[in-house]
Order: sequence, then C-alpha cells, then structure tokens
Amino acid sequence: MAGSSSPSPKPSRHEQRFNERRQEYQDYLPLTERLEEQLRGDVEELMAQEGWDAETRNGVEEWLRDRDNVWRALRRYRYDENKAHALLLSDLAERVNRQLHKPIPLTDLTNSPLFFVLPLPRFVDRLGRPVVVLTLSEVARDENGSLDDVKEWTWWALEKLRRTVHDWWTKGAWSDGGARARKARGYGGEGCVVLVNAAGAGYRNLEVELLPTLLSVGHNHFPGIIEAVYVVNAKWTHRSMWTVVKQVMPRTALDKFAFLDDSSALKEVFDLERLPTAYGGRHPWAFGTAENAILLHYAHQPLPVPKPPSPSPISSPSAVETPSDPSHASPARTASYTSIADVYYSAQNSPGQSRQASRRGTEPINYRHKPPPDNDNNAVAPAKPLSL
Repeated sequence: MAGSSSPSPKPSRHEQRFNERRQEYQDYLPLTERLEEQLRGDVEELMAQEGWDAETRNGVEEWLRDRDNVWRALRRYRYDENKAHALLLSDLAERVNRQLHKPIPLTDLTNSPLFFVLPLPRFVDRLGRPVVVLTLSEVARDENGSLDDVKEWTWWALEKLRRTVHDWWTKGAWSDGGARARKARGYGGEGCVVLVNAAGAGYRNLEVELLPTLLSVGHNHFPGIIEAVYVVNAKWTHRSMWTVVKQVMPRTALDKFAFLDDSSALKEVFDLERLPTAYGGRHPWAFGTAENAILLHYAHQPLPVPKPPSPSPISSPSAVETPSDPSHASPARTASYTSIADVYYSAQNSPGQSRQASRRGTEPINYRHKPPPDNDNNAVAPAKPLSL
C-alpha cells in the first residue's frame, strides 16, 4: 500500500533484555531512592564517629551518589531492602579499608592488557555498552608463586570499571575520547560487557585460586555492573577447561556467559567495524599503554566533589513509565531494621558493641509485581574462596 511504512524490526534478544533491565530500574526507582536516603543518614553518622579526612569523605559521597550502584545492590537481592542495605554497608567498610576512593594506582598489573576498557567511544557493543577485555594469557603468579598481587588488583580493576561505567552512562563522559562530562546517555542501571580473550591461554592461566576471588569481589561488592561475558578465540581445549571452571561458579554468573565462536555470533553483539581484529573484528587497533586514556585519567584524577543527584533519571525514548501504584511512594523512615554497628564495623573486624547503633529504618514498599524469591545463596561477607 502506498504511503505505508514497513514494521519496525523485532529487537534482538540482547536488546530485549537490555530494555527490560531499564524498565526494571524505572519500576524500582522509588525503592532505590529510599535506600539511597537511608544510606545518606548512615554515612552522616559514620562521618561523625570515624572522623574521616576530606579525601575519604569526598570518596564516600561520590560512591553514595552512584544511584545505579544502589539499584544494583537491590537487584542483587531481588529487592530485599534489608539485605541490600547490609550489602552496601559491608561494601562501604571495604572501600574505606582499602582506600578505593583514591586515584587508581599505576602498577604492572593495572597498566597491562590483563583487564582494561577498550577506548571510548570508539569501541562499544551494539547496545552502546563499554567493552572490558580480560586477557587470560596475562594471568600468572609472581616470582614467589603467589597470586596475592593479582587478588589485590581485582578490587582496583573493578573500581576503575565502576567509575568508567558511571561516567559513561550518567555523565556522558568519553563522548570525544576525553573525560569531560556531557549530556547523559543512560536511562538508569546500565552496565558493561566483558570480552574474555582466550587466545594463547593454557591451564596455568586458569588459576582455581583466583577465580573464586574474582567472582566473590564482583558479586558482593560490584554486583550487576557486568551485564554479559563473551568468550572469544576459544579452542576445544578451553571448552574442556570450561567444564571444570563452571563447577565453581554460581548460577547467576553462568547465565551471563556465552561463547562467540564465529563471525555470525559476534555480529549479534558487536559491529565488526568497531571491534579490534584481535577479538574477531575488523578494526586494526591494538593494546598499547600510551593509548590507555581511561586508566591514565583515573590514575591521576581524584574523585570529583559530588553534586546533588538529579531528582529523576532521563526519560527513555521508548516512553518508559514509572508505575502509578501509590505503594511506590517513598514513606517516612520508621523503626530500625539494620544496625550500622552490626554490619559496618563487623566488616572492619572491629567490636560492634563499642559503636553506636543506627536508629534509622524503613518500612518495605509493597509492589504489585514482586520478584521471585532469591535463589542466590552467596554470602555478603568479604571475598572467600568459592563464593558476579
């Protein structure tokens, strides 16, 4: 028929899941904002009790204003407010202990191709998500046969990733290859993807001792920031190793993994013109420390003095609507449900009895469509073997 337009193409399964995640963020935004306010009160108490210096206070404030991070903690526990609150307090204690608010340290590991973000905005997947490369052949023990340096590096690698993802989606940074903030490009809760390069990797690179640390730190302190993991350049030997590795991985992590074995599988996720040849694409870019602008920025740039968060996120072009159910309104705080002393100070291995407990608390928000029960039995405790 003249003048008729062809129907819009059906979104891919990757795009559909991505849009569902954005909708989920909008649905639970009132709960996210309420928990964010709860944490703000906790932080005020802790600042007064601990006497943090200006750098620590600024770093904690920046972390607190990462609203997507609060939402991901809620999503990690299927929107159980109590569990998410405990997770975030435990995470805060680890961040202060490890001084993750400082510039990213420049070491042989952080400045290597072991784990790095491909240059933005040149390289993203088809959904605009940053791409992180994990090079398995770079995993190795030190001269003493220890993986302690690599385990410590895990925290800084994921913290650099958190800052990059936050700046990319929320601040519109890296639009021209630089970190200057521009118009935000995200609608709420977006993350990144990891590209595992298996080329040249053998059994020695798949350290059984390292994997639980990576999973535990990511799952318990940076939950949900990695939305998908794609393995490229895998051979039959890597697949046989995978049957062993996946035995120590939680189901929630396994669901994110996929092997991209040919160009058709790669094309579903990436524009091959915007993917380096080393990973199956057609772009000639190769890793070089001089080009690692993202690392160099976060290694020399202190965390900015945070501004108050915007009252609401950007409206989605697909007209995402926040449910009109009045139960989504944010009620006033009521009785306490979590003690700062029990969570924050126990994470620091300090006696909780000597600290003042929080009197802050909230009532749960009743949603019309509750998520299914949480089947994830991983503990909130700091990283331990076999616990993203």
